[in-house]
Amino acid sequence: MKHFGLTLVPFFPAKLDMVYLIGGKRIKCRSWTDVDLFQVPLNLTAEERRLGMSGLLQKYLGDALNDIGDPTAAGWPGASARKYDNTTMAEFLIERGASHGAIELLEYPYASAEDDPVSLLWNLRDSWYAVRENTRYKIADGNDLLPKAFAEKLEEKIHYGVPVVRTERDSSRVRATVVRSGRHQTFEGDRLICAVPFPTLRKVEVQPPFSERRRKAIAELRYDSVTRVILQSRSRFWEKDGCSGFGASDLNRAFLAKYGAEATPTFFVIAPQDEQVTAMQTGAMSFEQLRQFLDTGASYAYARNQTPADGALMRGDSLRAQQPADAVTAYREALRLAPVNWPRRQLAETSFVEALQDNSEWQPCAEASATEAAHMTRDDLFARMVVSGLWCLVSTDRSPWSDAALQKLQPLAEEPVTLPATVRDHRDEIYRTLMKLSVARNDTAAAAKFGGRWLAELDAIKPDSDEERSALDIARVENVQAFGNPERILPALKASELAMPNNYIASLRLAQMELAAKHFDETIAACDRGLGRAPGANGRAWLLQIKARALRQKGKTVEARRALQDALQAAQEIPNQGSRDMNIDSIKKALRQ
Repeated sequence: MKHFGLTLVPFFPAKLDMVYLIGGKRIKCRSWTDVDLFQVPLNLTAEERRLGMSGLLQKYLGDALNDIGDPTAAGWPGASARKYDNTTMAEFLIERGASHGAIELLEYPYASAEDDPVSLLWNLRDSWYAVRENTRYKIADGNDLLPKAFAEKLEEKIHYGVPVVRTERDSSRVRATVVRSGRHQTFEGDRLICAVPFPTLRKVEVQPPFSERRRKAIAELRYDSVTRVILQSRSRFWEKDGCSGFGASDLNRAFLAKYGAEATPTFFVIAPQDEQVTAMQTGAMSFEQLRQFLDTGASYAYARNQTPADGALMRGDSLRAQQPADAVTAYREALRLAPVNWPRRQLAETSFVEALQDNSEWQPCAEASATEAAHMTRDDLFARMVVSGLWCLVSTDRSPWSDAALQKLQPLAEEPVTLPATVRDHRDEIYRTLMKLSVARNDTAAAAKFGGRWLAELDAIKPDSDEERSALDIARVENVQAFGNPERILPALKASELAMPNNYIASLRLAQMELAAKHFDETIAACDRGLGRAPGANGRAWLLQIKARALRQKGKTVEARRALQDALQAAQEIPNQGSRDMNIDSIKKALRQ
């Protein structure tokens, strides 16, 4: 700041109020003072309310905050701090006797008592800084002056559109290899400062490799998705209400409680006037399909005169995530009320069938899908209709009615996979369900045909990122798991493992398929490579269990038992309780065999 001649000014208005939204209640309090816990609509004990936020922090976390020492000190964290790294905030607070409401408050606003997988040490470090903060600063005339000053100073030294793909160092020099216009170029220097976010750094080859601990951190550190909303107003209108403009909210939890979202991804359009859902859809969409979905939702949100059919369709969308049975009724009503030439008829028919699927009404879903799909325009709604019907057939036992529905649906299912507008997720679901249905009817030739066609499509795709490469590999493995020869996909999985040298999941997928192909030595080797890629506790437990199965198949029972014991030790370190318990149960069962 001094180098560029920039001036810092305090900007946290200490004399105005902050606003908190907790449990649906808006609470104001003076900046840098405690929230009045007698106003908070959470289940706190009488003692906890009397203590206030500072008292709660001291009662439940005070000793731990003292234990961790100074996070700014060299060599931090020491042994006294590291003991807090293998538990979560909620687990620690439960052991200390905190009420559910107190845990909610101490996790607020970033997590809740049920969904914080982050290390307690991470939270303690943040609290250590927070309790010592007494003001904040901004740059006079705008914070953007800082990046502008850097850009002006380094104008000739910044290279845009030149990604780094490799770094290497020896005893005296360091080099970075980049790609410029399709060709590799190397920069050399005395020092290299790496400030790359870990998800991107995972794709960079580093030689010699980082230490095992550092590789583990790079591979495992979780990054949350954050949406930043920037608003500009003509005046600081909030100050007229005595507010500083600072605050916190737990509305994200209220959103999920109000609207629900069981499937991933789930899209909503919500009217700003009354917060009613005007459109809802699950699953993948192309850009054009997303545009149409948003346009439909927006048109409902701002429509002055809504037809009864449109109102029923919108009501079905608002109910489907949490009340699928009521959504079925609403969609059926929309179709009853709609005129013959209603432009949203196909959307309503598709939503109706998807709601039947959500409500586990397998026979009505499959039969309606087969009937309605036959007369639909061949577009993305047609593909969605067919996908729902097929999954309903997969979800039920074979019977005369399911055979009759499949006889109608199977030729219809052949059509979406020939359409360019059908997104990859839907193509995958169509091929996979057709394979499963063929296997259930002992038609292995048909299963092999559908599996071969889908694998050929996947092999023709050239991935442009590690994320896409992983998505293709997941589809390959799911294909073979439905029906197929694992040998068929081993070359692609081996290529992915080489292309993603820091990704243990690539080794794990390969190990799974080598095991399925009964290549036991290759399975063990793939597991060992994955273990060398710094997986987390969950990854270690998974890889070691696969390795143990291969060792047992080779007759090496002692080595298999040792691998399972190592897997059990790794499983006990898994932060998420549900995943931890499931792994421990599975490993103990294997040890008893």
